[in-house]
Amino acid sequence: MRGEKFEIEFFLKGSVQRIYDYFVDPNLMKLWLCKNVVANDRAYTLSFGADEDIQLHLKQYRAEHFIRYKWVDYKDNQSLEFKFHTDEISNELSLIIYDYADAPEEIEEEKMFWRKAINQLHNIIGI
Repeated sequence: MRGEKFEIEFFLKGSVQRIYDYFVDPNLMKLWLCKNVVANDRAYTLSFGADEDIQLHLKQYRAEHFIRYKWVDYKDNQSLEFKFHTDEISNELSLIIYDYADAPEEIEEEKMFWRKAINQLHNIIGI
């Protein structure tokens, strides 16, 4: 059970219009997040290799503002959420990721995963 909620924030270069699709389009998600993504309507299967697949259900979204996926294999209403915010004064884009770890001692490991993934996204599109 993934019971420890955490958040991590990234500041990105570029506009949310340019970046948003990389969080919902399976063909773009697999470029930075995992080895493969298969989507069927709102059901997403993320493959990380070595028979490690994760299933998500697109629960809610508001284009260019947030995306919320529900973890399919967990009973609680736990989700993976991406929130985008553009500062009105500086025009700086921030991405806040809300996720869950299985245990408190695994939070840093999960954050490291997201740092590496966002770094990969940066390398692909220069954000």
